[in-house]
Amino acid sequence: MQLNFFSFPIILGVGFLSFLMHLVAQRNRGRVVSMFMIFSMLVIIYSLLFSAYLLSASPKWQIFFFQLMVFITIFIPMAILFFLLEYLGYDNCSSWKNSGLLMAIPVIAGVLELTDPLHGYFWEKMEIINSGGFSYIREVPGSVPILLIIYLYLIMGFSLALLSWGVFNTPKHHRKELSLIVIALGIPLFSDLLRTFHLTPWPHLYLTPYAVLISVLALGIAIIRYDFLNAIPAAYSRLFTDVTDAILVFDHKYNLMDLNLAASKLFSLDHKIQMTTTLNVFPEAVQDAVKAQDIEIALTVDEELKYFDINRSELSGKDGLLRSVVLTFHDISMRKQLELWHQDLIREKQSLLAEKEVLLREINHRVKNNFNLAGSLLFLEAQKFKDKKVRNAFEVSRDRLRTMSLLNERLYRSEKFDNLDLGSYLCSIAEDLMSFQVIQNVKVELECDTVAVGVGPREAIPCGLIVNELVTNSLKHAFPGKSEGAPVIALKLSQGKDGLIKLQVADNGKGYPDSYNYEESDSLGLKLVQMLGHDQLGGTVRFGNRQGAFFNLSFFTEVEAD
Repeated sequence: MQLNFFSFPIILGVGFLSFLMHLVAQRNRGRVVSMFMIFSMLVIIYSLLFSAYLLSASPKWQIFFFQLMVFITIFIPMAILFFLLEYLGYDNCSSWKNSGLLMAIPVIAGVLELTDPLHGYFWEKMEIINSGGFSYIREVPGSVPILLIIYLYLIMGFSLALLSWGVFNTPKHHRKELSLIVIALGIPLFSDLLRTFHLTPWPHLYLTPYAVLISVLALGIAIIRYDFLNAIPAAYSRLFTDVTDAILVFDHKYNLMDLNLAASKLFSLDHKIQMTTTLNVFPEAVQDAVKAQDIEIALTVDEELKYFDINRSELSGKDGLLRSVVLTFHDISMRKQLELWHQDLIREKQSLLAEKEVLLREINHRVKNNFNLAGSLLFLEAQKFKDKKVRNAFEVSRDRLRTMSLLNERLYRSEKFDNLDLGSYLCSIAEDLMSFQVIQNVKVELECDTVAVGVGPREAIPCGLIVNELVTNSLKHAFPGKSEGAPVIALKLSQGKDGLIKLQVADNGKGYPDSYNYEESDSLGLKLVQMLGHDQLGGTVRFGNRQGAFFNLSFFTEVEAD
């Protein structure tokens, strides 16, 4: 091992580059970062091999490290090209097929370079030169490396041209930063050209590794300083041109400065616009939008009405004065059509709903009239008979009609037909019966203890008829003449956690006779109560005496029972 001071800057540079790679990896993500890492890793390996070559005292090891260093050098320009293609947004050009074609010559040349001792196609001559106490390799390239150098120079030249094109097509405030990348990538190319044509004052000193390391260090510092890998400003032109939204850029006097391809198609203007184009060439809706914030406008495009959502952005200078106004036109025609269709659908539904409400009012009015008419007819028919039992039968039928009429009115006024408040409904029936049925010299009180239970007509109608029969029966038979204590009829309704509904009608009257069997009773009303409770509601019915007569009914609603 020989002590070569020229290797120390390389080693320090490799350490600093590794630190920069760590910072870049922490602050950035994505494929372009991966390409930069591959490029930097190749430079680190290349620089370490160069240091090992400088520090080696054995000619054999010097030649070995030199060959490996040249092998890595072959692939560095390719890594630069792929990095720039990814950076500028042309990642579709770096497909596996294209990459394979571009890498074919470097791979073949790299294999020939490593196997040169077997055939001698790569180097014509390679010798050790001692100068100033240090030994260096002087090589005489063959035809293969000359062709390879030309190819790699073309790759580097194309990469620099591609990056320069990106610089001139990006906003001015990014050109200075991107120019640093051009300079950084041009340093190793310039250094290698000096060595190739023997223009360096140190012919035996290989300057290219120093230039490559300086280039990558400058590139890493620029990436961290200006956050290039996240912004990718060089892709501005492609983004501005290919974006589907139309974009117009005006100066502070509202003269057109620029427009993208979508805007030129929308307004039938030349994409290479002249500065003499003013705001007057645009429709009035656009002229109004320039001075508004965020609005929607309608434009006729190819004889078709289209809607656009316009976003207005102002760009001001450091002095705070307006420099330019950017209008972005986003096509919302499809969304607008859906909104119009939705509004038409709502209006149609509202119209149908209004018709149904009119029809429902008409039906309710007719049903109500029919109930009243039937009740009046029963009343008139009852007047023909002097027999109290017959007249009583007509009155009972009329009460049943009144119960069903009340239910119909409740259903009509409720918001949902399938969710009637059963407790309120039953109490209103009992209160109506108390007002119609008058017992001489006896004032009967009604106690309602009910909770809100939502049911449909299937449960409401039978329960209403049952309460009608039982309250009527109590008013007529439970309190004959004067009785001790205040006569009371109690109505209770509750619902358990399991959904079981319990209905109870009780009084403190004389109760049922001891020998009374309600299952064998000839009373039409009680038979109707049993039929409604058992058969229609599917519930459990109980009659009995407890300080008066009581009736209990337990049932589930139709939905819960199923």
